[in-house]
Amino acid sequence: MRSGNVSVLGAVASVAMGVGLSAYGQTASFTGVGTLGGATSRCNAVSSEGSVVAGVSLDGNGNLQAFIWTSGNGMKGLGFLDPTYQESDGRGVDVESGGIVHVAGTSLNSNNKDQGFHWYGDILVPGTGTMVGIPFLPGGNESCARALRVKAGTDEVYITGTSNKDFSGSLKKRAYRWRTGAPGASLDLGDLPGGSNRSEGYDLGWDTGGNNIIVGWSRSTWWVGDSANEAFRWNSSGSSILGRKGLDHVCGRGFQIAAGPDGEADTPAHASDIQVEPVGTTGLDPEDIIVSSGADRWLQTEHAGAGRVDDDLLRPEGHSPQVGDGYKSQFVAISRNARFSVGKSTYPPLPSEGWTDPYRPYQANLRDVRIKDGEPDVDDHCGGNVMHFGLGFLPGDNYSYALDVSNTADYYSREGLAVVGYSRSYDTQTGEYLNEPRAVVWFINESYDVFGFDLEMHDLKTYLEGQGLDLSEWELREATGVSDDGAIVAGYGLHNGVEEGWVAALIGGPVGACCLPDGSCVENLGWECNDMNGQWQGGGTTCDQVICCVHPFADADGDGDVDQGDFGVFQACLTGEGGSASGYCTCFDRRDQNNQHGQDGDVDQDDYGAFENCATGPGISADPSCDDPPT
Repeated sequence: MRSGNVSVLGAVASVAMGVGLSAYGQTASFTGVGTLGGATSRCNAVSSEGSVVAGVSLDGNGNLQAFIWTSGNGMKGLGFLDPTYQESDGRGVDVESGGIVHVAGTSLNSNNKDQGFHWYGDILVPGTGTMVGIPFLPGGNESCARALRVKAGTDEVYITGTSNKDFSGSLKKRAYRWRTGAPGASLDLGDLPGGSNRSEGYDLGWDTGGNNIIVGWSRSTWWVGDSANEAFRWNSSGSSILGRKGLDHVCGRGFQIAAGPDGEADTPAHASDIQVEPVGTTGLDPEDIIVSSGADRWLQTEHAGAGRVDDDLLRPEGHSPQVGDGYKSQFVAISRNARFSVGKSTYPPLPSEGWTDPYRPYQANLRDVRIKDGEPDVDDHCGGNVMHFGLGFLPGDNYSYALDVSNTADYYSREGLAVVGYSRSYDTQTGEYLNEPRAVVWFINESYDVFGFDLEMHDLKTYLEGQGLDLSEWELREATGVSDDGAIVAGYGLHNGVEEGWVAALIGGPVGACCLPDGSCVENLGWECNDMNGQWQGGGTTCDQVICCVHPFADADGDGDVDQGDFGVFQACLTGEGGSASGYCTCFDRRDQNNQHGQDGDVDQDDYGAFENCATGPGISADPSCDDPPT
């Protein structure tokens, strides 16, 4: 069972957080991660639970090298695909239930070409870790890996990124997915209609049905003949890829129900739905309305004029999507539960609405799949599309970019969501930036008015200084990653004028059960548990609910070796094939019915083999990784 696999990871030295500030009372913290011996570093990603950070640093030989960092163990270089061409970059990181760390990134290969990689290893065992190249798409010779997640319950590793692919002698960049369950090939995710075989994958999650969801962007030709970059959402169910417009579209800015032939917008608010005035819409009659979900959080509006009941809403007649030159949108991150996607989009006004400058800025945007218009979810770029919420800019800026998004404990709520990225100013005449980026965090809490959800945007440095931290030596440039609970944020900035990665903890956090390596249990915050080399069981769990195993599992008495005394405990737990282990004896259930690493509910001869692999004899230290899951 998962609670039996005690993590050996050190954690970020910071306080876990729930973004509802009134709910918790801990203090914030901030740490520079240092380097691998060179001058600079950047943090690019945070693991789901916040204990491990991945990035890139100049090493002592002047090479860019991927790294992982924890507060307990510092920075560890991950090496390179080929020793001749020493360059690598860590872009995605996660941790499986047994404590093995997985990283995705890009490294130069033996052909001096970029290739996505998968690295895995135990960060507490010196000299360990394996880096393997991810297969190219057919005919390809260059790729990158941008995101990695470990699937809960299976520990299967999923990676997405971009690989070139041969199309009749022409190499085109295409989004792909690779997973450890199908290691022999990378899956081509396709592109949007008219996309000229061009797409790029950026992040992934799983929806409530267990379907793998991947987001990114693709070239796309719309029915009006324009070609642009368009955000997409790929679903493993049917391998479907659907375009997702952004802030330029009427259908992406509001849920409008047009007045019927009688000139009155008489659609009733059904059940607990709420009627509100149109906001941010153009060209609608004053009597037109929009409707948002009420207290039940489900849209159940009945469209009286059409005689239909629909859980979504209708786009008004005569309000087709508007497309302008230079339109672009892209998603670069998605929450683990696949409800929220973030990225950036060009935004109104459109050229058709008077925009004349040669360049158009971007605005950070958030997409929530539970709020959308009422047409079928088909690839018409608007029907079924979810609303894109513009997240705004810091004062004086006109350009922002959301780079990562946390998860929410309740799929049906936006409460406690955190988004990170940056804000800056952009010259729409020259296409040049007018200032350096400033790291930002957005806190989003629930509201039943779809246009009025509770949004707080903060300059991250100002926010942390408001918590009493001294950041006078730092300028925070970009916040690039956030943990699932919104607790831990990573990024890069200038430390006394030199670029360096950093890790910050915001405020607060839920208490949960923590299994320690000696098999004992305490209840604390996630960061406290990880600093104790424990495995946190999640917010709200208690020690009465979990079973904690000694690490390694075979050291039943916790004296550091695996000897005859431990075997006596194992003997007492033997059930035979088909039996039922309970209590602490479940810690000895290490092999499934196929004698593979896993559990089958009994303690039998196969599990004895696992025990024997860890046996040392009295006074001889056991290997902590003697029964780690294979990768």
